[in-house]
Amino acid sequence: MSIRPASELGVAADLTPAPGNATGNRFPSPRALCRAKRSSVLILFALAACKTTAPTFPPAADLIAVTEDKPKPTAAILTDPSADARYNSAIEAWGDRVRDAGLRLCRFYERTDMEKLVCPTR
Repeated sequence: MSIRPASELGVAADLTPAPGNATGNRFPSPRALCRAKRSSVLILFALAACKTTAPTFPPAADLIAVTEDKPKPTAAILTDPSADARYNSAIEAWGDRVRDAGLRLCRFYERTDMEKLVCPTR
């Protein structure tokens, strides 16, 4: 195998120094490398600013609270006034928890700019 000149291979053999490099060295100067690094860092910062964030999810506690089962009535509420009062209190507390969690979820989705969403105030 013989070594053929670049001109026979159709490749230009350009041995002139790089622009701004009078020494004939084909490698860029340290100053040019520093400028290239700075500009690549600036480009990366610009691209990072365009990066979209990962989707966020509503708090799991609110999702659990919204799907909480309604308290079941017992037969005792028919005959015992205190059992009836406890059941009514449990229903009221359950309704308040579900509504509060629903409002928090509504505000969460409102912050994500969901269209046509208007959250009621408490």
